[in-house]
Amino acid sequence: MKKRAVILSMLVILLVFQIFIDINSEVNLINGNIAYTAFPASDAPVSMDEETITIDNTTENVGNVNDKYIMANTSNERVSLPIIFPILKNVNEHKDIELLINGEKKDYSIKWLLDSEKYSNNNYINIDELLFDFNNKQNFKFKNINPNEMVWIYEVLLEDEKNEIKIENSKESLKILYEPLYIDKYKLNNSGNSAEFTIEKGTKEKFQIVLFDKQLSDIAFECNSVYTKKQMNLSQYIRQVINRSYNKFEFENININSELLPHILYYIDNNMENENKVLPLDNILNNYIDLLTYTVEFEPNEVKTMEINYKIQGTYNIIKTTKPIYTYKYDLYTSKYWSTFNNFAMKINLGEKYKYLIERSVPFEQNENKFTSLLSNTPKDIISYSIYSENIILDELLELSTKKKVKVISGAFLMILIIFVVYKTATRKSEEETSLEESKND
Repeated sequence: MKKRAVILSMLVILLVFQIFIDINSEVNLINGNIAYTAFPASDAPVSMDEETITIDNTTENVGNVNDKYIMANTSNERVSLPIIFPILKNVNEHKDIELLINGEKKDYSIKWLLDSEKYSNNNYINIDELLFDFNNKQNFKFKNINPNEMVWIYEVLLEDEKNEIKIENSKESLKILYEPLYIDKYKLNNSGNSAEFTIEKGTKEKFQIVLFDKQLSDIAFECNSVYTKKQMNLSQYIRQVINRSYNKFEFENININSELLPHILYYIDNNMENENKVLPLDNILNNYIDLLTYTVEFEPNEVKTMEINYKIQGTYNIIKTTKPIYTYKYDLYTSKYWSTFNNFAMKINLGEKYKYLIERSVPFEQNENKFTSLLSNTPKDIISYSIYSENIILDELLELSTKKKVKVISGAFLMILIIFVVYKTATRKSEEETSLEESKND
């Protein structure tokens, strides 16, 4: 009977341990993104006389931004000015962005730039490289692929729990595009001409892998599952991939194929220079940024007002506090691309729950829940500010962190107390049953 009590106690301990893990496994940090301001894509005699960013933080985890610019053509000639506004794709939906010129809505287009190293983390953009890419990669020439090349698409039916694939080319290294779906133990030999991997059944029914046409006469494709193959133009196949990936979205102002297709092909072309020449397709669709682009026409000496309305997600941080801190960041490095940039203002409107500006990188004047910062020159460093539900200073974060730990430890102590009571009850019952059985034997 004592064994039963011990086993019961161990089960309760395991249950409580899982509860304790759940209590302490909450997400403590979710990184937001840096916001950028609009800037000209080419040199022009247009000055930025005033920029005012107004952020409505009445909903603490999202900032509704109105970015207002007063621009002036400083020449006696007509000027056509192309403008770029970088968007970090995992924050915004394009339908939420509104562009106004002199109070009237203006159409814009979305362009994509792809580069796995520059833009993969989606938290920072090298503006100089972005501008170079935007101006120089629009009419690129392909070196390693032909967009009109015919490719073979192998489609494997994932009927088995383990679908094993082996590809070998006796003469040269492989060129492969594939979807990395539940791939296990992917192996590529040293010469790059043989690959083998296992795909688990998972939740999808099919898996596609693309082989380039020029190597097909020497390709051996082996698979323990049923598969089909078809031939298709590379550009046509990439269009299908794009449409399959984006069919759940309703994009405005975007022709997905005409805007995204050339950059995906460029991305493939560059990556085919790599030693292994094996490229997972999901990298293509994840590693990019969106650029909102449009052109503003100026008459001689004309002044125009431009407004961009959008949303920004702040960084969620509850590592040291009982409630989350929300931090917002703005990079004004783009101001250097204007012929002149004169005055900048940032205005923050806070709500009733999160009404305290607990940290800021520039000075703000306060009027109740409204904060204003006026700068004659844009700062070199990123502007940031943090909001919280209480009026705290950073030195107090240690105290708040301690409160959080006490909360978790108290919960753990309560669970230990429950274990102890259950154990004692089970042990007492076991002893009573043993005593009763011994009495019967007597």
